[in-house]
Amino acid sequence: MNRTYKIMLALVAGIMMFTACDKDYIIKNDNEQNPSALKPMTFTASMEGTGGTSRATIDGLDIKWAEGDKISIFDGSTENDGNQAFTLTSGVGTTSGTFKGSAAETDMYYAIYPYAAPRKEHRIPTDEDIRAAFGNNESFMSKLLMYKGGNNWRDDTYFCETIQYLLSDDKRALALAYLNNLPMQIKVRVQLNASNQLERVTFPAEQTVAAGQSVCPNAMLMMARSADAGTLQFKNVCAYVKLTPAFDCTAISIESNDTQMMSGTVTVDYNSGAPTVRVTKDGTNTVTLSGNIAANATYYIAVLPATLINGFTLTFKTPDGNYEKNTDKTLTLIRNHVTDLGVFTKTDLTISRR
Repeated sequence: MNRTYKIMLALVAGIMMFTACDKDYIIKNDNEQNPSALKPMTFTASMEGTGGTSRATIDGLDIKWAEGDKISIFDGSTENDGNQAFTLTSGVGTTSGTFKGSAAETDMYYAIYPYAAPRKEHRIPTDEDIRAAFGNNESFMSKLLMYKGGNNWRDDTYFCETIQYLLSDDKRALALAYLNNLPMQIKVRVQLNASNQLERVTFPAEQTVAAGQSVCPNAMLMMARSADAGTLQFKNVCAYVKLTPAFDCTAISIESNDTQMMSGTVTVDYNSGAPTVRVTKDGTNTVTLSGNIAANATYYIAVLPATLINGFTLTFKTPDGNYEKNTDKTLTLIRNHVTDLGVFTKTDLTISRR
């Protein structure tokens, strides 16, 4: 083999190696540019029952997947703030359903039912917003900005309460109208925080049942965690109150006689399969179930776990007035348990004076 031929072979080999390296680089670089690309995935999801079984039955409350059910899968990606929607594709009417969607690959998946869709909130007003509306009242402005301090109006409720506190009664309506007409709104999503807790979850104070239902589906809050992209064992977050009115009514409310919160915007911690919950905003001590509530049918009101130290008040709304049952006995509402309050007739109750 002559010298010239050897040099040509070396050049060809060098070009081939460069080309191969270049291709490897391009492929690697493309992956780095799309590190959280969503991929089609399937999860099989079951529900918690009493005694650690896979039955989704808690003291008569039969929980099964329904047509159109959706769950949120949190994958820690930047796509959709890490909150991916998965839809039930099989398992309607059973306790084990198949959900399909797309998510990024990760070491641990967190999930919540029902699907945590983004909601809109008013944009938190800036100093410029406030001055534009109330700048002609320097005394008010100085007080308002003093109350603001370093909080930067941590939420719109705090801002509104501060406005109402500082203004006279005849100006409160103006403050509310101002807040409701802020030109921008922001979308608020449930997100997984650094402690793997789900923040800004809505647990509703107003719950609705359709004909044939015994519980509001949107209130049946459940959470799951899985290192296996394929299976989810949902755990109940809430407690349930069971009751049977012996008469038709349009709504049933349970109200704590003190300050224990039973609904609101909450943070949920999976807590090794026994979820805990903490109210962070808009907490209420009343939960109401509404709909065509039929006589002698049993209904369930979902509530946050709590101990109602000073008892509670039940209110039944009917076409001929509201009826109440009040007790000062302590009631403990336990996660994944149903508290059966029994059957109520109108003779058991008193006409509401509220």
